[in-house]
Amino acid sequence: MIRLKNLLAESKLIMIREYTPSNPANIDKAIRDIEKLGIRNPINPKEIIIDNSVFVEISNWDKRLWFSSLHSMDRGQGNATRVMQKIVDIADKYNVTIALDAVPFGTGENRMSRSQLVKFYKKFGFAFEDGEEDFGDMERVPE
Repeated sequence: MIRLKNLLAESKLIMIREYTPSNPANIDKAIRDIEKLGIRNPINPKEIIIDNSVFVEISNWDKRLWFSSLHSMDRGQGNATRVMQKIVDIADKYNVTIALDAVPFGTGENRMSRSQLVKFYKKFGFAFEDGEEDFGDMERVPE
C-alpha cells in the first residue's frame, strides 16, 4: 500500500510518498530466485548475468530489493525489458518493493539518458519516492 503525505511548501501542495519497506526474508527469497535466472559474473561476483547479455546487481538494502545496476550488452533488442519483467514478477511473487536510482550507465552513443531510463522504469510501475523527477530514488511496490 502506498502512503501519501501532503506537505505545504511555499504555498504549493506537494505530494510525498513514504518509502515502502518489505520483509527482509522475502527479499532474500526473491534474490535467490533472481540468481537462478542466470550465473554470477566471474569478473564481478556482485553481478548476475541473465540471458547471456543482461547484467544486474541487486541486494537486500534498506528493507527493499535494491538495484545497483541493470545493463544490457545488446541494447535495443528487448533483453533488458524481458529480464526486468522476470524480476518484477519475482518481486510480486514475494511481495517485495524494488528500489533504484535511475543513473545512466557507461559512456558513448549507446548510453541511455536519464530521461530514457526513467521512462523505461516507469513502464514497470516505478515512481519517484519524493514525487520529483529531478532527484531521488525510484520505487516499485508489489502489485
